[in-house]
Order: sequence, then structure tokens, then C-alpha cells
Amino acid sequence: MHSPLPTSLSPRDSLLELTRFWLPKVSRSFAPSIALLGEDLEGPVGLAYLCCRLLDTIEDSPVALSAKTTLLHDAVDLFKGQLGPEEFDKRLRESGPFQKGEDVDLLHDFGPLLHALKGLEPALQ
Repeated sequence: MHSPLPTSLSPRDSLLELTRFWLPKVSRSFAPSIALLGEDLEGPVGLAYLCCRLLDTIEDSPVALSAKTTLLHDAVDLFKGQLGPEEFDKRLRESGPFQKGEDVDLLHDFGPLLHALKGLEPALQ
């Protein structure tokens, strides 16, 4: 997968760039609403939505229930920093076939979003 971010952006701009890149791809209804919040909230709220979208994409996947359960636990570990994005991606690929689409691309390219999450003030995490 690719990273949609130019490396020269500040952390705040990176978060906005990420959310503005992904939200229109995975949400037709929430993306415009989140954009109306203003830059101070757009990034954190958009990121929260994308984190929920990651979980929902796993839940909606055609993989076996036991694999979904494991992947959801892995996602919690990912958010806690106990599992790296590369290992999470590896486990996704090993769990079975996911349907193709932007939501699945989000799963496989979640590393930059995770980095943005860790860069938020603790109160916003």
C-alpha cells in the first residue's frame, strides 16, 4: 500500500491531510459533515470515525467469526500500541479473503492513521 501523506507536513496538517484523503473514500455521508466542524475538530473527529470504520470493516468482512474475533482483539492491541501496523496488516492478510474496496485499503494502510492517533494530545486520544 501507499502512504497518501507528503512527509513535509506538520503533525496537525498531516492529520487533516489523512482524514481528508480517507473520509470521502469510505463515507459519503459523514465526510461532508465532519468537514464542517472546522480544522480544530475535523482531524480528531475524522480520525475517530476512521478508527470506528476499521472495526466495522472487520465486522462486515466475509471471514470466519473466529477470525473476526481475533482481528478485533488485534485492532484493540493496535490502538493500545501493543501491536504494530505491519503485524496487524500481516494478520489481516492471513485471516482470509476480504472483499476489495476503499474500506479494505484503509485496513491495510492504517499505519499513518495510527501514527496520527498517537500524536494527538492524550485528552483527544
